Amino acid sequence: MTDAMKFRNDFFILVDDVCKELGYPPRPSRPESDEVVAMEMELDGYPFAVVHSLVTASDRILIECRFGVLPEENREAILYRLLHLNYALADAGASVFCFDSELNQILYTNNCELTTQSGQSLLGAMTQMSWQARQWNESYFLEAKANPTSAGFPAEFGALA
Repeated sequence: MTDAMKFRNDFFILVDDVCKELGYPPRPSRPESDEVVAMEMELDGYPFAVVHSLVTASDRILIECRFGVLPEENREAILYRLLHLNYALADAGASVFCFDSELNQILYTNNCELTTQSGQSLLGAMTQMSWQARQWNESYFLEAKANPTSAGFPAEFGALA
């Protein structure tokens, strides 16, 4: 078994562990070995995808949380804030904000090592991301008291493992 296929197997084990944590039975079968597969689910009202690729960094997963539609009002200020946040997050090297132009939505993504994740830790990271999505939908991170070093993020917003 190649390393990439070993990591694919690890990904399916992680998906089964998430199912177990949520009280669902494991999947009865595995999808065909496409280059990219994803576990899609909703948590706290926010859509998530956990993506595994055989082609790029098969030892990692990408967690995507859709924060919601980018509003027309204050659009430039919101995007400017997100760019500042990306700069602040660059030190951690794993998280980044993205814009899906087809759906006009903001995504928050976290790229992390597959082998360090369990169902519980993955759900914990996703829960933290959903809290940030909720805050974004309340203020778009445009708090009046924001300063350049925090870029408007609350103190608990940290890099995910």
